[in-house]
Amino acid sequence: MRDKRAPIWNCFGGLGPDLDNPESQMKRVSRLRVADFSNQLREINKQTCKPLTAANIEKVQPSARKIAIEYSRSVPKPTNRAIRPLIKIPATPQAPSLFGTLERLLIEHGKLDNKVAEIRRKYDT
Repeated sequence: MRDKRAPIWNCFGGLGPDLDNPESQMKRVSRLRVADFSNQLREINKQTCKPLTAANIEKVQPSARKIAIEYSRSVPKPTNRAIRPLIKIPATPQAPSLFGTLERLLIEHGKLDNKVAEIRRKYDT
């Protein structure tokens, strides 16, 4: 049954190939020559080329990325730094001495060190 939208001349088919045309004969001959040549080449390659096996496959150099990944696996990983114990700060200020400024800076440093230790404890867990 034909489609109502298709023109009527599509229902009858075509005339078929013109096998006696010299141009189509030349094309056919050239296709056959190419096919014959490819078959001969395939046979020659089968005889000369050895099939790939594990023994005759050369080891390929790994890429720079793979080398870097292997190296990173062998590098020791950093461990958590040990948290220093809290420095005891005197509750009452002592009498001024010759090194008053130095003592004041040491006390201030101890306070800041304690704050840092508390922050480390908070975020290490």
